[in-house]
Formats: sequence, structure tokens, C-alpha cells
Amino acid sequence: MEDFSVSDGMPVLEPSSEYPAYTFRLTVRDLARFGWLYLNRGGWSGAQIIPVDWINESTKPWSQGDRGLDYGYLWWVLPAAPAWGHPSLQGAYMALGYGGQALAVIPVLHLVVAQLIDVKEGQERIAGPPEFVELLRLIMGSCRLVTSSWQFRVQS
Repeated sequence: MEDFSVSDGMPVLEPSSEYPAYTFRLTVRDLARFGWLYLNRGGWSGAQIIPVDWINESTKPWSQGDRGLDYGYLWWVLPAAPAWGHPSLQGAYMALGYGGQALAVIPVLHLVVAQLIDVKEGQERIAGPPEFVELLRLIMGSCRLVTSSWQFRVQS
């Protein structure tokens, strides 16, 4: 993380849970870097920062969801089969946060998509999971898988 500091986070207690949530703010650069770390199976600049076993464990589905998304350890996980009609979304996973903050890791395309929205306290949601999923569908619609490797080409 380049921009994050401890003062960017704080615990939040909600009446609906006995456990506090720990909220934090990231820049889109740091959010995308976190996705890149996961995309590269926990490796960064030749060092293993997160164990590969943890990457596998946290991004596999542990509970069934609806709309084609299952849930891992704080990741929404798409099926191992082609998802939402796009073979390139196969095995992708996403973190979906408050107010439309989102991160998608799409291994087949070797692609990370990060979205931050300036959300103020008490402000209604600007964009959320449905809008982010639509953004991913539009990105996938503009890409054509060239080979089964990590390469893709944007259609004009």
C-alpha cells in the first residue's frame, strides 16, 4: 500500500451485530494493487506476500448465493464455468463494499477492475453491485479472448 495509513481505518459498531466492522478508506491505486496481489496468487516483486493456500481458500465458494454469485472469505465468487454468458468471467471474484466501492479480479484475462465512488456520510448509494456487474459485462463485451492464455484484444 502506498497511500494507506492507520488513520484511514476505524471500527464501527452496528446494533445488528455483536462484532464491530473495521471500515477503511483506500485510494483506487491501493485497491487495484490489492487486486493485483490476489491476481498474482499472493506474489509481489518476487516475494510471496500472501500464501497461495490462503488465496485459494479465501476465493473459493463457501456458501451459495443468488444471481450466479457464491461467497468466499469476503469475496463474491463467480462459478468455475462461464459466468453470465462470458467465458472470460469464469473463476473471477469480487469484493463489493459500501456505496459502490468494488474490486474485481478476472484471472482468465489477467485483469483487475477497481471502482471507487466518493460517498459521504448519510448519502444514498450512488452505485452498487448491479451497476458494477453491468460495468464488467460492458468490459467483457468489448473484449474478445484471443487464445486460452492471458491475452485479450479490445474490439473497436
